[in-house]
Amino acid sequence: MSGTVELIYFISEILSLILFLLFCLKKSGVELKIVFFYVVAEFFVDFVSTKTAWGARSSFMLLSIFTIIEFVSFTTFLYLGIANRIIKKTIAGCAILFSIYLIMSFFQTEKDHFDAIQASGESILIIIFCIIYLFEQINKPPDFLVYSTPGFWVILGFLIYMSGTLFLFIISDRLALEERSKYWQINNFCNIIKNILFSVAFLVSHYSSKHRSIEKPYPDMLENPYENWKP
Repeated sequence: MSGTVELIYFISEILSLILFLLFCLKKSGVELKIVFFYVVAEFFVDFVSTKTAWGARSSFMLLSIFTIIEFVSFTTFLYLGIANRIIKKTIAGCAILFSIYLIMSFFQTEKDHFDAIQASGESILIIIFCIIYLFEQINKPPDFLVYSTPGFWVILGFLIYMSGTLFLFIISDRLALEERSKYWQINNFCNIIKNILFSVAFLVSHYSSKHRSIEKPYPDMLENPYENWKP
């Protein structure tokens, strides 16, 4: 069962990467490129830690590095997607302080165990940031469909992943190696859901931009008949 879940997890990562390269590489904004970078980093860490001898020995160090990459990538994505200036500054301040804490912890702690405190703190902050983002999106004008934007699906992916793995990260230090391997399937399940939602975000970005280009290929002369007319 665990081997099947891990295989599906790797396939979900590869699928999201392929969809981005096919549909979003040239047309997407900075936000989705950040998500693509995040998935590439995740795939690299997973591959090295599971398929190489050095990675198996250094798995906790790789996870610590990835925690930093994950938090910085997400908060950067969120900062670019939030419109409210006060919220943007608050998120930026919290992100800088917690990033400094993660970097200091990386150099000061031994890499012979999972960094449960750092991962749990990251999850709590990201869950809070996701709720703030969704609250801002919901309060937009009634004709705005929040689920029609790729950002919604990215945020939903992070929210489900962080919510689903929070308590696993909290208790991971107290679990024996065999128990941790068994319960770590929760992490893989949540990662699969997250990668599927990222794939949806890439598809939404592609088809929404395609729809806009078809919808208005030239200026609307009926709405503004004199706007583009020059004597």
